[in-house]
Amino acid sequence: MEILFNAKSFGEQSIEKQQIEAYSQAIFSIYNTLRETLDLSLLNSIIIPEDYKEGLFDFQRINGHREFITENEYGKGMAQVVSSDNESGETVYNIIIDKNIIFTLVGEEQLQAIEDSLNSEEKYALFLSSRQLAINTLYHEFGHIHEYSSNREIEWIQNKEVKTDLRSQYILLAMQCWSEYFACRTSSTTFPFGESDALEIIKTCNDTEDGLQKQRSKYNRRIIGLNEFVLEFHDYTGFILKKIASAHGNLYCLGDSREKIIDAIEEGFGESYTKAIWKDYGKALDKLYLDYPDWKDDTVFNDICDVIIKYYNQYEIYISETPQGIYYDIPVRL
Repeated sequence: MEILFNAKSFGEQSIEKQQIEAYSQAIFSIYNTLRETLDLSLLNSIIIPEDYKEGLFDFQRINGHREFITENEYGKGMAQVVSSDNESGETVYNIIIDKNIIFTLVGEEQLQAIEDSLNSEEKYALFLSSRQLAINTLYHEFGHIHEYSSNREIEWIQNKEVKTDLRSQYILLAMQCWSEYFACRTSSTTFPFGESDALEIIKTCNDTEDGLQKQRSKYNRRIIGLNEFVLEFHDYTGFILKKIASAHGNLYCLGDSREKIIDAIEEGFGESYTKAIWKDYGKALDKLYLDYPDWKDDTVFNDICDVIIKYYNQYEIYISETPQGIYYDIPVRL
């Protein structure tokens, strides 16, 4: 594994060579600790570009991927795993990570100097939270690498064909949600959970549902067409389903108090549609985790698919497969 530290500046200041070496050493320290418990054999590189979005898109294009970044009004990604082929033609993985995450990775021996320089308990607490989030972000991405490595032993995943039928689309989304859950649960011991995180989960899901309802109103008033609304529907609901899968994974950092927080979050959802699936979703994901990687076939995702369908039905949007293709039944709701 190599670290490609391509970032050159922090704010208006240039990054000195010794600083790059210190940050790289901090990354290697986390990597060396985690590779004792996680399979990181497929990790090829960690790349810190000068501009995260530009660096990510450049790497994606070079390696034959479409440009993709998690970035909307409800959240912004700070790191992403992207595959590439090594010289032997084997698929390996690379972590592209925002430099602003890395710049908080200082060693324990430097914390006192930072506390003294900030001269504020509030600012120092904020720095420590940011530092812990940086550690968790790296750990999270390593969790993805560990999953991809483990999946090599699951024959049906390696031989899975790309299909466009309705069930296959549900399975694909279920696997994406599972992947986020797995990485979050794997790294949950380092997640700096606080009360604000529970409130953020509730607010983000509720706001996203409100955004989707506005799009539905536009569709019903013929401001946007069916194809555009269907794309919006899957973007919004896919975001929420991955968001709450990640939340359930992260909540394992709470230990014995996890169930109490799950109950509190459920209550906080109020009348949102997310509330109807919140607990069942967590239970289905937990069962997947306990059985992993001893999965016999893709029927292991049936419970997750049922949750997805239940969530869609909360909107009174019903999807079925017909000889002519996939059909969307969308009653008019202004």
